[in-house]
Amino acid sequence: MKSLELADGRTIQLHELTLSETYAGAFEGSREGASRYLLEQLDRDAKKKPLQVIARGTPLARYRCEAYFMSAMSSRLWVTWFTDEVPDSIGLLLAPLRDAIGWKAHAQEYDPCDF
Repeated sequence: MKSLELADGRTIQLHELTLSETYAGAFEGSREGASRYLLEQLDRDAKKKPLQVIARGTPLARYRCEAYFMSAMSSRLWVTWFTDEVPDSIGLLLAPLRDAIGWKAHAQEYDPCDF
């Protein structure tokens, strides 16, 4: 399990990681239009689960990364971000998240006995 230390000193563990092409499955329209649609969908998803979306403008970058993190303090967070480059290691892929994740603002506490 890959750990990531956040800027606030909290250490979180990566439990799932998915990479896909951002516009895979988009059959028509512009990248800008598809980007707006994807961000609206992510906003709807954030109402159903603890999700932080890290996006810098439109059109979105070539790759969509989705990760599920948990902390030892019984909290969890899904993070979606976009990148044009996929580095050779998971550590390098996650490095920009160190300063970008707002754990206190976005994560949700849970009871480990509920799983």
